[in-house]
Amino acid sequence: MELTPNECSAVKYLREEAESDNGNGFWDVYLDNAKPKDWNPRKWASILGSLKKKGFYRDIDDPDFKGIWGSIKMKD
Repeated sequence: MELTPNECSAVKYLREEAESDNGNGFWDVYLDNAKPKDWNPRKWASILGSLKKKGFYRDIDDPDFKGIWGSIKMKD
């Protein structure tokens, strides 16, 4: 599956900030630390949604942390 240039950038940023392995090939990441400073929240949310559809990103199951923490697939 091909990723757009923005999606590739987002994967890179998310993987660099990933903090903990949750045991299934995905690592948890604090989203504010991973978001590029020059991307607005709408663009960031749109790209995360696209990555989610392509299987590279997952929301955290806990509703208290949705939008704050996410999980990124560490290997393609």
